[in-house]
Amino acid sequence: MKNLIERTFFGALYVAVIIAGILWLPQYVFIGIFAIIMALALYEYYKLLNMGKIRTIGVIIFGELIYAIFAIGSALTIPHADTICLVLFILCWIVPFAMMVAEHWQQQPINRNSLVTNFIAAMFWIIMPISFLPYMLVNYPLVLLALFVIIWTNDTGAYCIGTLTAKLPGGNHKMAPKTSPKKSWEGLCGGILFALIAGYIFSLYVTEYTWWQWLLFALFVALVGTWGDLIESHVKRRAGVKDSGRFLPGHGGVLDRFDSLLLCLLVLAAIRYFMDYFVRWFS
Repeated sequence: MKNLIERTFFGALYVAVIIAGILWLPQYVFIGIFAIIMALALYEYYKLLNMGKIRTIGVIIFGELIYAIFAIGSALTIPHADTICLVLFILCWIVPFAMMVAEHWQQQPINRNSLVTNFIAAMFWIIMPISFLPYMLVNYPLVLLALFVIIWTNDTGAYCIGTLTAKLPGGNHKMAPKTSPKKSWEGLCGGILFALIAGYIFSLYVTEYTWWQWLLFALFVALVGTWGDLIESHVKRRAGVKDSGRFLPGHGGVLDRFDSLLLCLLVLAAIRYFMDYFVRWFS
């Protein structure tokens, strides 16, 4: 009972902070909150892999620098800010791959304790997605709010339907029993259903996009978000822990709370910085 009350209280607090941060608080407050969240996420990730304090501090400083550049470019009206962010985003893709190629060229085995391998993972999984968040906040605040809400409803639907179907005589069909034993295909379908309902509700109030665009967005969030959840479960399974940290009592760590969001933001950033410019250049 105590755990349920604790989980409900901190869950409601988390939701309230996110909604207030997007809709009512000054943008720099929300951007500052996620600067802290990025530092905590990187700390949790490197702690899971036991990478040491020096490497952890180094990657946190690097991540915050990238985040600050994107935040300034997104929040301030400065000449060529969009182009600067595009170039930086491309470099964020090229540099890790260049490091991986260099490591391979030196015939060093890629393993979980490799500095290069884990830097690449931190770059793509944490730094780049969170660095894209200020752009979403400044330019598409309601879409960002929808992203959070649809992720929450997807998680709720997956949990409810997955729990109910698990009680059936034959149980349910596990999606990835070795990585995340509680996830099921029935839960995935339930999460998608809840997400589509949330997407349709947004279409009634945010009419800048059509109802089918909102449903497509909701489907995207449900599928990609679930994939992101499985990735984080795999990392925890590899590290032999249940939760990545203790960011929210009863909910786990930062990576536990934002695993779905991170991958969704990464894909949205790729679409924004690659596909959008590709269409502009060739149209």
